[in-house]
Amino acid sequence: MRTRGGNCLTGLLGARTFPPLAVDYGGRSMKLNRPFAAGLALTLAVSACGATKTGTATSKPHGGGAGAASGPVVKVVDILDESRAENILLPQAHDGVNARMDRINADGGLGQAHARVELEFCITDLDPNKTLACARNAIADKSVIAVAGSFSTAGETAQLFATAGLPNVPAAGFLPDTFTASSTFNVNSGVLFLAGVGSLACMDGHSNLKELRNGAAASAQASALVSGALKSYGCSGLKQSIDVPLTATDVSSEVTAAISGSDGVTLDLVPSLNQQVFRARQQLGIKVPFFGTTASFTSQTLGSLGSAANGAQVVGWYPTSDVSSPGNTAFLDDLKAIDKSSSASDIARASWVAMDLTAAAAKNLKTPTRSALLDALRGVSSYDAGGMLPNLDFSKPGPDASFPRIVDLTVAPALVQNGQLLANPAHRGFLPIFKG
Repeated sequence: MRTRGGNCLTGLLGARTFPPLAVDYGGRSMKLNRPFAAGLALTLAVSACGATKTGTATSKPHGGGAGAASGPVVKVVDILDESRAENILLPQAHDGVNARMDRINADGGLGQAHARVELEFCITDLDPNKTLACARNAIADKSVIAVAGSFSTAGETAQLFATAGLPNVPAAGFLPDTFTASSTFNVNSGVLFLAGVGSLACMDGHSNLKELRNGAAASAQASALVSGALKSYGCSGLKQSIDVPLTATDVSSEVTAAISGSDGVTLDLVPSLNQQVFRARQQLGIKVPFFGTTASFTSQTLGSLGSAANGAQVVGWYPTSDVSSPGNTAFLDDLKAIDKSSSASDIARASWVAMDLTAAAAKNLKTPTRSALLDALRGVSSYDAGGMLPNLDFSKPGPDASFPRIVDLTVAPALVQNGQLLANPAHRGFLPIFKG
């Protein structure tokens, strides 16, 4: 193994502290205590480090024409963990929520009031104090009717929103309060999707698994989550977890160790390490199956790997672009309309769906206030984002009492083939993360 000097991923993964995770598997059910933010680095790393410095702090309504929104302007705040100083940016998060906002405004506006949506991004600089300031400013501004599309792990804000009666529809939930706060409406499984690699591997017939993971404190917690999912499906937990230093430049020894005595390898790696692992797999002629997450396969990583990652099975929050559904078609059309088709990804989908749920709940509102919207969201009993999600019911708690605000405990399996993420023909539809 060779290593190089530190980079922004080292700081991103290594500088934060995470609450401990205890996983108790009791036969037919899975109980998780103290949700954690291990997915922070995995999600941000998708497009953060080395990203092009683009994006703005505010986004005014676009579009126009005969069918355009003609009513009052309402604000939606989107809190994002970005830092220009660290070159940590999430352009796909901007693009997804902007694309759906533009469609709302072009198609008559929000609700029966035909309100025009103005989107305000609040950037945290990865600072908990700035995150809390974003939340408090949103609460204080009575023209803000919702917080939607956020990717935020720098500070717990969901309970503040609940106390203030402000609807919160994050792009993904990472911190404990997003799983429990009464005004939060999660549009996917959030950080819990990390466990889906175990679910998929077990469903695919592999029970003697090792893991390659980021060499960071949070990774041990993610490993426990994967083992818990494996056990819920009747498989053994991970046989071994092998840490890969974030600064590694040669991972062949770790890859060799991972395949020794195993019938499959799960991956919890940032994209740069993920790329090295599949290069090594190809060079070593390895046939053992690998299982990972869509977050580790950026468009740049996929393009660089080409056929080197062929056959890798992955899980994500949403079906891939080749899956035909009304929601996927609308999502891709909306990105195309703002000239951001290249941003199609789970991050962009999550941001788009967060704004889509907000619009769907507000459809019949005569007056778009935060209290009216909150009541409307609580009344949504059937929502699937046009087939991008299983049918979700926000009118009652989720299936796991530990996570009452997580109503979707599934992942969408996919397959890597020739530089693309495609539908997995062996595992179509949505896969429960925990069985029982």
